[in-house]
Amino acid sequence: MKTSPSKSPTNLPYYEFHLSLRYLRSRFSAVAALLSVTFGVAVIIIVLSIMGGYIEALKESIRGQESHIMVMARTAFSVKNIVEVERLIQAVENVEATSPFIETLAMYRSGQFNPCHLRAIHPRQETRVSNVGEYVLRPAELDEILEKLAMDSPDKGYGGALQPSGLPLQPTRLIDEVLHAPEREPLGGQELEHFFDRDFSRELLENKNPSILPALEGTIPPVAIVGIHMLLDRQMFLGQVITIVTIKPESSEPKEERFLVAGAFKTGDYDADSKAIYVHVDTLKNMLELFDPEANSYGYSGIRVKVKDISRLDDTIEEIQTVSFRQRRDLRVLSWENLRGTLLTAVKIEKFVIYFLLVLLMSFTGLMVLLMLLLTVIEKTRDMGVLLSLGATPGGVTRIFLTGGLMTCVAGTVLGLLLGYLFCWNINTIHDWVLALTGRELFAARIYHMDRIPISFQLGDVLLSIAPPVVLGFLASLVPAIWASRRDPIKAIHYE
Repeated sequence: MKTSPSKSPTNLPYYEFHLSLRYLRSRFSAVAALLSVTFGVAVIIIVLSIMGGYIEALKESIRGQESHIMVMARTAFSVKNIVEVERLIQAVENVEATSPFIETLAMYRSGQFNPCHLRAIHPRQETRVSNVGEYVLRPAELDEILEKLAMDSPDKGYGGALQPSGLPLQPTRLIDEVLHAPEREPLGGQELEHFFDRDFSRELLENKNPSILPALEGTIPPVAIVGIHMLLDRQMFLGQVITIVTIKPESSEPKEERFLVAGAFKTGDYDADSKAIYVHVDTLKNMLELFDPEANSYGYSGIRVKVKDISRLDDTIEEIQTVSFRQRRDLRVLSWENLRGTLLTAVKIEKFVIYFLLVLLMSFTGLMVLLMLLLTVIEKTRDMGVLLSLGATPGGVTRIFLTGGLMTCVAGTVLGLLLGYLFCWNINTIHDWVLALTGRELFAARIYHMDRIPISFQLGDVLLSIAPPVVLGFLASLVPAIWASRRDPIKAIHYE
């Protein structure tokens, strides 16, 4: 009579996994280790997503307000013979469009003097090189927003309570919904140029501020399109005539001009949305008296250039630099990243410094896994002796504890990623709750130049979040696993 062979642990499939799971379920320290991994991964993915989102939003803001390439002179307002320079640049194969611009610092008077950044553009050309058409509100859109906020006339105040920072969150969301609506098309060049039309200005005054028409004596001021927060913060109102004062470059004398507030824009960059003012380039060049009789040409701050293939940006910059030298030796050709390269680099460095510090804190997680497994080895010493005496190999015993440590880290990593994702998805809602309860703005728009917390989930950041707990968990599991496999089975069986 044949007897069936007795089953040993080595004959049972996946016995390491089953024992690992059983040991983990029997210890409270395993729960503590799991929670430490979960919260550690959640913190890493939240921080990396916020920092990554801030970098992406900052890049998009810079790119949206500028263009791929800027051609500027080393001295202000000295890019002359603009038509000839544009012709040379447009001859470069990868160049799609160009647009001249003038920028200067100024002060505007609307009850009191406030600083501003005066940006003069050519409407038709500017929409082809930057995203200005995406963030300028159409008259109907702006009227609807101001009406909903009870701000459609100067005698009305904001219909809801302002937040402590002075930034109303409800209008910000409302404007974003309008600008980012899927069916919304950006303004074209002709549509943007309509803002600077004399008939549009007169119609706007008749509807918004008719009482000032007699004082103007038929002279309609040139148009200014202002940052939306100038309207939300009640610094001015639609249809108001404001005075802008700046300095003439040749004589350093103050020069002032009246402008009609005819529109508004929202870029998402709080600094621009609260201080920038767009005017027509022809208006500002005459206001600053930039005509040079010797060159028989007006002076400009520079030329914005849009390229067809962004992957060839560096080569295109070199080509433009070469052809621009034919006109002027002092012209500089810069990419949009060069304008705030120091800021972008500083934010990237800060991101990885914070990541490094968080990884150091994650070493605490590794210690939790190490202690949990060491306690398990001590508690289950007799079990290890029984397994080894029944034929289990030292490698099998090692795998029991390695599997336990990795299961803890993998499960904690998955839970941490889910928790971090849920937190990031609702982070602005959480921020608003904290603001409403405590009155403290954790993400101040005036400091970070953005009115909402940006989030960006990138594959690289997810991998950086997964790597530390898995690596640290493996290393922390290795010591107790090797120790357990080297126990003497006879002594282990008699262990008390």
